[in-house]
Amino acid sequence: MSPTQVKLDRGDWEVLLHTVTAEVLTLRKAGRDVLQVCNARIPNEEEDHATTGVVVSNKDGAAVLQAEDKQEKAILASIPETSQEEPTPETLELELAEALTSGGGKIFMDFKLDDPLIKFAILKRTMQLTGKRIPDILLSNATTLDHLHRAFATKETPKKLHDTEQLQKLMSGDVVPNVAVHDRRRTHVHKDKEIGRWKLIEDELALRNMPTSGGSRVSSERDA
Repeated sequence: MSPTQVKLDRGDWEVLLHTVTAEVLTLRKAGRDVLQVCNARIPNEEEDHATTGVVVSNKDGAAVLQAEDKQEKAILASIPETSQEEPTPETLELELAEALTSGGGKIFMDFKLDDPLIKFAILKRTMQLTGKRIPDILLSNATTLDHLHRAFATKETPKKLHDTEQLQKLMSGDVVPNVAVHDRRRTHVHKDKEIGRWKLIEDELALRNMPTSGGSRVSSERDA
């Protein structure tokens, strides 16, 4: 998976799901292992994107892929049957960029995920490219692409107050310029360093053979 989580808007998530689903269905139609969709690739910016114009839909409750023969051949050619190495973060970044520029296709968001293997392949490839994990409860309850789209596009609740969008705006200085927000407890050492007083204190501590790292002072404040 991508080591860092990529942030996409709802439109980009839909484009990405279209590309991945079209690739997975093409692999299945050709009789290949659908999990090959996760094999490391060599992105080629000079070639047209194979999934452009491909339509993914349901017909009589079955998965339908509407694509020309040349499109299907191009998709199959872009996905290696074997992978000798794991994708690197750099190649995943290129593959994601290529997948997001393959717009022009159409995807029916009520596309049913009846086949567990198809669903797993779509999930694995999408998470591999974006680094985003979604809760197991949402995965188990997802029966259509629309459910997956909502799960991926929904913003996660920040684990810390410091990471909330409101405080991030405060930190940027755009809202309240004279307010500073920090991600950890501030001590006198931080304040001394900010105003340039710590150097003088450090010199005096050295003369008295006392620790100059500030660790003792911070620890004592915490203990207090």
